[in-house]
Amino acid sequence: MGDYLTSALNAIPGRTSDQQTHEDILSDPFVAPYVAALATAKTEAIIPGAQEIKTALQTQIESAWYGETDPQTALNTAADQANGILAEKNG
Repeated sequence: MGDYLTSALNAIPGRTSDQQTHEDILSDPFVAPYVAALATAKTEAIIPGAQEIKTALQTQIESAWYGETDPQTALNTAADQANGILAEKNG
């Protein structure tokens, strides 16, 4: 699997043994900092609605970037959407 991840997908394998086997590829100056950060990386907590909130936030950020809305309105809209998602998921 490490061969497939590093060659076909240019991805960092999750298994330490695969990382060691492919150290030559993973020591590339672009990839090495990401591999080094794995030592202190933490998994993201599973929170009901989190992905929907991230999507809503990203949509509003892009809206502000492209000048479709002003930044404050985008933040307010994202907050309202997040609060609605949390209320829905947490009953």
